[in-house]
Amino acid sequence: MTYAEVQSLILSYAPAMAIPFADGFERFPEAGNAVMIADYLNDKAQFYQDIDAKVAKQLADAATEIIVRCG
Repeated sequence: MTYAEVQSLILSYAPAMAIPFADGFERFPEAGNAVMIADYLNDKAQFYQDIDAKVAKQLADAATEIIVRCG
């Protein structure tokens, strides 16, 4: 997933994480912020599992992308 795709999902389904995610330089978050955001997205994915499985998968994929990119 691209930065823009992940940011769009966050803005749509997890707006509380918009500020920690965006640093103004279109870089994926690092260290503690990355873990916090990924955990939040995984929690949201579980919430959406019964509501909309496609959204749940996208949120889980976004969480994975954040962790992979943070190293």
